[in-house]
Amino acid sequence: MKTIKFLLSVCFMALLVNTAFADERSHRKLAEEFMTITDTAKMMGSSFEQIKSKQIEKLAKVTYPGKNPEKDRELQKRTMEYLNKKLIWNNFSEGYIDVYAEVFTEDELKALVNFYSSPVGKKVMSNTHDLRMKLLQSTQVQLKGMSLEIKKIEKDFVAEQKKQRE
Repeated sequence: MKTIKFLLSVCFMALLVNTAFADERSHRKLAEEFMTITDTAKMMGSSFEQIKSKQIEKLAKVTYPGKNPEKDRELQKRTMEYLNKKLIWNNFSEGYIDVYAEVFTEDELKALVNFYSSPVGKKVMSNTHDLRMKLLQSTQVQLKGMSLEIKKIEKDFVAEQKKQRE
């Protein structure tokens, strides 16, 4: 009887563990699908290129004995070879899947996948960059007006202070 209970317990635990792994796999699969739909790899590729550009700018400021253009090119070549090996999507994708699976439940990921697969979701994806640029321009117009008003406030304040001194 103890043996049967033990075997049933082991089978039950194996079932729970297998179910947990299946749930985790489907959860991770949804996170990966979400990243595919939202073109995360392409977005990160652009970010990687920006990182490389910034690094090249920093390298120009590196000082060392016997600094010259030929040695600068060698330093840049070595650095870029390293970055080209490291800054690739495959080196980051598992970490991104981990984060999405941690932050969003499986149901939330299903909802996100459904949304971004819909016509409205696709429109959001295709217009996000243009939308951000237009919002930035709108903000800049408002900030310029505020800046002019602040300069006027400063000028008026300085004039008041001068008058009070007289």
